Amino acid sequence: MPAEQVAAIQRHITRQAEAAVTRERDRLLGLLADAAAGRREYAINAPEDSALVLESEASQLETVARLVRGDMSVMTAWLPSWRWTPEMCEEIR
Repeated sequence: MPAEQVAAIQRHITRQAEAAVTRERDRLLGLLADAAAGRREYAINAPEDSALVLESEASQLETVARLVRGDMSVMTAWLPSWRWTPEMCEEIR
């Protein structure tokens, strides 16, 4: 097979893989947004102590969505500093 054809096939495969990753990320982001909205809906009529827990859960789901979007800074809040990766350190600079 000619090198140009191999390169074209590789580019096609790369584009298809990137599109699949984007679709899955968008699907996950939609699920997380729906879950956060659902927790807030439950909180509307919940007793005050339960509403606080539900709001906290919604906030955590939104934080996970930030991570899915690539915001590694959220990991610095979840991990002790000695477990931060070089990428996390760069993110907060």
